[in-house]
Amino acid sequence: MRKYLMPMLAIVALGLATPATAYDSGDLISMQAALRIATDLGLASVSHTQFLGDEWEIEGRDLSGRYMEVYVDANTGEKLHEYRFNIFFTAIVSNRVGWTNLAVNSSGQAVAVQGVPGILSGAVIAISRDASGTWAAPVTVAASGVYRQRQPKVGLGNEGTAVLVYLVNAGVRYSVRSGGIWSAPASLISSGAGGVAGVAVDGSGNAVAAYVQTTISPGTYTVYRPVGGSFQPKVQINSSTQVVATPAGTFVAGGTTISTRLAGSSTWNQTTFANSQLVNAAAGLAIAVGAPQVSVSTAAVP
Repeated sequence: MRKYLMPMLAIVALGLATPATAYDSGDLISMQAALRIATDLGLASVSHTQFLGDEWEIEGRDLSGRYMEVYVDANTGEKLHEYRFNIFFTAIVSNRVGWTNLAVNSSGQAVAVQGVPGILSGAVIAISRDASGTWAAPVTVAASGVYRQRQPKVGLGNEGTAVLVYLVNAGVRYSVRSGGIWSAPASLISSGAGGVAGVAVDGSGNAVAAYVQTTISPGTYTVYRPVGGSFQPKVQINSSTQVVATPAGTFVAGGTTISTRLAGSSTWNQTTFANSQLVNAAAGLAIAVGAPQVSVSTAAVP
């Protein structure tokens, strides 16, 4: 326990000896106050602290060694968001890749994306499989060298359109594969994002991306992209960023509140459960699975 607590104590002591700056005055809480709040939440060692104007971003490890990320409201001291990840390192390869995601469509085509988790920075790589089972050479969608470029997710439509989203520092970027070619990365949100983004693509290539906004009306937001088009204005939902799609175009987001965007509609319908739910979907059916006791709920959807 001591090896985790000592870094936290050292950082707090260092902060107490640091001259006050602009964000340590007025009505905003200080870095030390934000660190105490993060400590009460389970943070044991700190690797990064950043003031974002109206919130504190604090990163480090909890007592079990998991990576932990906490966002604290600089005005009220309330916890805005908290994330924890298990991060594993290896000395075998020079470029560490600890994050993968896979999407498969009904014809057997697949796209696997690789990146890095947590607070790391690395390239975003995509590998495609055709319907005959042949894997193509890896493609670097986003080159390394971008600060905290991490955690890619991908969705794949039956007609071959793939949409990839990933985080960059406090922003979210995306790339679209159309006609076998990946587009240059573009920004979905340039600042104020955290946690993990998500994406799903329906059978026709329409997509929904989901991300967590930590500043200015914090919460989970979704953005819809029609196939061949552009992402439309964001819509806030009360769910997580886990999102799935049916072939016909219904999108479902998991969490304690499940949000459903039926095919042909732009409205999200929301149903709240007692516990957080993981969701999946197939033709005509959406399924939610909850814990701690396994419970299953289904709904007929387009």
